[in-house]
Amino acid sequence: MKKIIVRVRPASKTDKVEKQDETHYHVWLKAPPKDGKANMALIAVLADFWKLPKSRVVLLKGQGTKTKMVGVLI
Repeated sequence: MKKIIVRVRPASKTDKVEKQDETHYHVWLKAPPKDGKANMALIAVLADFWKLPKSRVVLLKGQGTKTKMVGVLI
């Protein structure tokens, strides 16, 4: 499992992923940070970015924060 650090900006105008380096990403999400909607959107956006099924992207830490650790099952 590859672990990456993601800085999330919820309630943005668009869904966008920007790679900083091999283990750090910035992600903008349309979804609001309520009821876990931003976390679910993050998984979907990252899975689409890497062209993986959503089941291969796991939120490991940071459920209630803007900085999260995500595991990618390769």
